Amino acid sequence: MILCLDTYGEATLAYEIAANPYGIPGDLLFSTSNGEDGSYDMIFETAGRITDTGWVVEMAIPFESLRFPDRAEQVWRVDFWRNRPRESRYQYSWAAYNRDENCWPCQWGTITGISGVEPGAGFELLPAVVASQAGSLNDNNYLDNDDIKGDIALGIGYDITSELTAEATFNPDFSQVEADIAQLDVNTTFALFYPERRPFFQEGSDLFDTYYNAVYTRSINDPILAGKMTYRRGSNSIAFLSAYDEHSVIILPFEEQSRFVENGKSYSNVLRFRHDLGKASHVGLVATDRRFTSGGSGSLVGLDGQIRLSTSNSLRFQFLGSYTKEVDNIALVADSSFNAELFSNDKYTARLDGESFLGHGLLVNLERSTGNYWGGVEYGELSPTFRADNGFEPSNNKRMASSWLGGILRFEENKLLENINGSVNITRKWNFDSVKKDEWINANIEVKFRAAQTGIHTSYMRSNELFGGIQFNDIWQMHT
Repeated sequence: MILCLDTYGEATLAYEIAANPYGIPGDLLFSTSNGEDGSYDMIFETAGRITDTGWVVEMAIPFESLRFPDRAEQVWRVDFWRNRPRESRYQYSWAAYNRDENCWPCQWGTITGISGVEPGAGFELLPAVVASQAGSLNDNNYLDNDDIKGDIALGIGYDITSELTAEATFNPDFSQVEADIAQLDVNTTFALFYPERRPFFQEGSDLFDTYYNAVYTRSINDPILAGKMTYRRGSNSIAFLSAYDEHSVIILPFEEQSRFVENGKSYSNVLRFRHDLGKASHVGLVATDRRFTSGGSGSLVGLDGQIRLSTSNSLRFQFLGSYTKEVDNIALVADSSFNAELFSNDKYTARLDGESFLGHGLLVNLERSTGNYWGGVEYGELSPTFRADNGFEPSNNKRMASSWLGGILRFEENKLLENINGSVNITRKWNFDSVKKDEWINANIEVKFRAAQTGIHTSYMRSNELFGGIQFNDIWQMHT
């Protein structure tokens, strides 16, 4: 069972709080800009009990785990959702849904009369002491122990009001954080993306999400000191993050590869403002700046938004501008062939030699989604000189246009078939020299049966790609 809560009533941010019949909890943070965030972790308690006639679930959710407006009477959107996997995967909800309405929280029920509620005590301390000792065998096969090494850490959080929160951390210990899922890098030349699971960076994470990853908090790799404030009032939200990082990593993005470089200490500042227009629409501003103590910096500013044109149509856009002052230290990358490469019409070198340049990115996306079909078109580009030092965009020098169309045929009364759905996507990618880099068509079709949740799925992809100066034509893949 899932309890869905939109505590601001703007249909742009919602909590999904879940438990199964055994009381095992689950949680997601939903936002119109990023969908469901599975890395979000809420503090709450659950209990479940299976009875002779069904099952019962209880949830205890502290008010301090929720963000809601500071007003005498609350107006929240709410829904109760249940998944029931039997012969078919049934989904039940308290709210009635119109399949032609592409705004999910807009269709939830409304709760009024919630008055006199305030968040709980908002002061939190998280101290930690970490000690370690290492040893090695000497020539006489005796163990020589090194000196004991230790670190202290402190995290402080304070909910000034339900709308304004402040956090600070010194030398944080993230050993209690869930480990990252292993990823293989053998089939990619680009840096790998890992979700943010560190508790300090999760408050306000929905505000930092945009189509392009202009803000990637894991770019703050090993903070010595960091502070953050988030403020939500009415339709306006502001988040500010500042950190002093001890071991900063630079991602150098290029057309066909990216490189990691570790460059010591840096200062990072991130500012985000978003104004909700209601009904799953918003506009936002973002600004980031990172400066290395040894010289070099990267800055970014951007405007983004999502406009709900009608119940089935939406427009998304983003414009970004970046300024990079490279670190002046060629020795950071020991690969001589890499250091000899040029980019942006041979104006700049790939090596870190202190060059300065401006870059840009843009995106326009128009989608239509109804109960029986969906489709859209999208165009995006990142210039050869675009970099997001506090974000995650591991490639640039690309322009890409896509279109897609899909549909579903439902069989409400058929005892054998549940539905047949399919989609097709056509995409072309080229660089800023108008050289075609890739093009593909991808088609999918799925037939779902009512018996035992069975189905048949077939996917076919064909592409032509130019990589490393070699043209690969008629690449195809089929999956059933």
